[in-house]
Amino acid sequence: MNAKIITNIHEDVKKFYHDNISFKTLQVQKSSGIFGKVKKEYIAKYPTRYKGIQLNSSGYTNALCFDCDHNDVMLYEDYNLPEPTITTINQQNGRHHHIYYLDNPIPQLISKEKTTNYLKDIYDSLTYRLEADINYTNVITKNFLNKKDFKIKGSLNKYKLEDFKEHVIAKRKRVNTKVLETAYSRHIALFNEIRYFGYSIARDCMDEISLYSSILDYANRINNSFEEPIKVKYIVKNVSSFCWLNKYNFNKNSWNWDGYVKQDSNITSKNHKLKWEKYRIEKRKAIREILHRRIYF
Repeated sequence: MNAKIITNIHEDVKKFYHDNISFKTLQVQKSSGIFGKVKKEYIAKYPTRYKGIQLNSSGYTNALCFDCDHNDVMLYEDYNLPEPTITTINQQNGRHHHIYYLDNPIPQLISKEKTTNYLKDIYDSLTYRLEADINYTNVITKNFLNKKDFKIKGSLNKYKLEDFKEHVIAKRKRVNTKVLETAYSRHIALFNEIRYFGYSIARDCMDEISLYSSILDYANRINNSFEEPIKVKYIVKNVSSFCWLNKYNFNKNSWNWDGYVKQDSNITSKNHKLKWEKYRIEKRKAIREILHRRIYF
């Protein structure tokens, strides 16, 4: 079983992208490392600008994605696993992401417990077989349209959960939820929801305490929708601290999880320079205000 190299990326992979990615706007990791949200059509038009793109959300699982920090791309063959839909390989070091795209998306918050547990078992078992990163959140994967940075292999097939039945490790203990949560846990769902919210409000908050309070209130509202509420204190603390430290790295209005609000359409180099000059002015102004408060208060 040899994975084929998809050579005609513009017809095969690009068609798969257009036919199967249902988001109108996707979370992305830009080549600069900054995260944001971009129209679906822009990613296809300018693929080299983005190193990572969204396949899943906290509400729906469209694909099983695995982040492998080793260069044994064909390890799945050792266990007779199905050929990944797409494998995106870093050309520099061989590290890669495997994607098993599902025939039908699975809603996370309303699925039956049996389905959710089965999904966890499949994901945990394949993570173990593929020697993948157990901390990977399964939301953003390497951009398989970016042929400049990545090589692509795969079958472009879509799978049902039943296709992985024989590969679930019998009586395998689940990951200790007190230490680590799988990508399908309520902890991860809550984490993703509140961090997107935090990204969208961080720059407008007066201080870290007000940011923490806003995120905590939002987290409690989501937490109350769970049948068994979970502890949110440490998740909120980590998210608020990260958002406060990086508030000037987030594009304003680009992380609104409720839908598309605003996205940069100015893609010329001139407008790009103007945008970053405005950012630098705002940052210097904020620093001066902080120093002023320290001196006079």
